[in-house]
Amino acid sequence: MILLIDDDHNGERLQQFCQWFGEDQIVHATNAKDGYDRLIEKPWDIVFLDHDLGEGPGDMTMMQLADKIAEEGLQKDADFIVHSMNPVGAESLKNTLKRTHNISVVSMRLLAERLKG
Repeated sequence: MILLIDDDHNGERLQQFCQWFGEDQIVHATNAKDGYDRLIEKPWDIVFLDHDLGEGPGDMTMMQLADKIAEEGLQKDADFIVHSMNPVGAESLKNTLKRTHNISVVSMRLLAERLKG
């Protein structure tokens, strides 16, 4: 199962991920608090992170979520992939999680190219 933490309000990115992986494989969290709640509920195979989330309930940022993931050792067996369009923010997430988790950064353009064919 794949957890997509992304504030994709118009649904375009969610549709893209569902097309790539199958709608039945994707669970979508639209803010960091919802992402945290999903992370603690069950094991995930892959967790996609978008750095630039709009703040939602509880006003948790993605960097605060990354700190919690590292501090609490959440989902140590999952592969984390940062797919943010913000390279500086993506690198910050990677640096926060790389000591404790398997994490990669990929641009959405490259991800789309790799998964198309």
